[in-house]
Amino acid sequence: MIKQHCDRDIPYIHCLNHRLALVIKDTLSNILQLSDFFQLNQDLYNLFKIPQINQFYEGITLKKLIITRWDGHFSSLKVNSRNFHDICTALKKCLVAASIDSEYRAKARGYLASLEQPVNIFLVTFTMDVLSLLNIVNKTFQKSDSAYQVHLIY
Repeated sequence: MIKQHCDRDIPYIHCLNHRLALVIKDTLSNILQLSDFFQLNQDLYNLFKIPQINQFYEGITLKKLIITRWDGHFSSLKVNSRNFHDICTALKKCLVAASIDSEYRAKARGYLASLEQPVNIFLVTFTMDVLSLLNIVNKTFQKSDSAYQVHLIY
């Protein structure tokens, strides 16, 4: 509407927070190991929604991975990292439970093997550290009294 009113091109410039989100989201989706790691987080969420599996889980309810937002990756990972031991314990219980369908036992075996891979153990800690730092920047950019926003207005 402004373009039409002024009868000229007006470029759209993303705010700093949006630019940060674009960079983070692009990075998370373009590094194969990170992409696989977050897919594992989403697969665990889906698996633990199944009552047969969830009965063995004693941790905090896992969060769905919101793939369009980087902070969705962060909130999902935060729950999974804090409950890493409980997730592994539940998966181990599934492997020996007669009440679990063979399809779910096979999935539990695969997810447990993936979780125990050194690269994924490293990524839990590393990614939490990096996203925690970026979350501070994210919150700073969202403050209405932020010096960054005041600078952009003038």
